Amino acid sequence: MVYYEFSHPDDLEATLRDAPVAYVPLGTYEHHGWHLPVGFDGIKAHALCRRAAEQTGGVVFPTFFYGTGGGHVSYQWTAILEEPLIRPLLAATLDRLARFGFRVVVLLTGHYPPEQVRPPLRSCPLPGRGSGRASSGNTVHRPHRGGDHDGPPRRRLPGRSRGQV
Repeated sequence: MVYYEFSHPDDLEATLRDAPVAYVPLGTYEHHGWHLPVGFDGIKAHALCRRAAEQTGGVVFPTFFYGTGGGHVSYQWTAILEEPLIRPLLAATLDRLARFGFRVVVLLTGHYPPEQVRPPLRSCPLPGRGSGRASSGNTVHRPHRGGDHDGPPRRRLPGRSRGQV
């Protein structure tokens, strides 16, 4: 397993020969309550990509933090982009990865798959396949059961600092 941003070209070529798998973690910058960092979605996606790559080999790419969806755009410290802005970035990324020679690309989101992965991928052409469309048909998704949010942002309790119960 190698990290793309720290790799030299020879390292990437060797990894591509041995395990042509690219892991692309996706996340958002959004308020998750006072108990988690605003980049939590991307942090957990990157950690899962790293763990998978440790088992299978491959290249872990830097986290793409500007996600979409979720209805949290009004929360302070949230920076979510509209889908039309993200779609061409993901399409270009998938195209480059295919041209590099990756045979498998794992887009793993920490921001609930239906909201982050399906809409942008619906309109991303599959690289090297003419008019084909990418699909999240192989996405494993479990329904949201509370997740990592504690509801709308609110003030800390008086006299309490971060980390205190």
